[in-house]
Amino acid sequence: SAYSTGVGSLAAVHITPVEPRDVKTTYDPESREDILARLGEFLLDSRVLYRGFHPHFFLSTAHTDEDIDRLLALIEEFAHSL
Repeated sequence: SAYSTGVGSLAAVHITPVEPRDVKTTYDPESREDILARLGEFLLDSRVLYRGFHPHFFLSTAHTDEDIDRLLALIEEFAHSL
């Protein structure tokens, strides 16, 4: 499953079996590094700049609604492929 958290212009994607509620459920080092690396490769292949091994995204006024919708659709596509 994929979940998002964030505040203000900072958003994070968490691909975990349970909804993130604390640090332990949010950052499970056993499973997240491989998945985040694969997410990074998937986004780069989709022409989205992404710094791998880090689930955080920073939004700015330079991003259009279409940019955000595309990113969300790609993350959803990736999560369904797992």
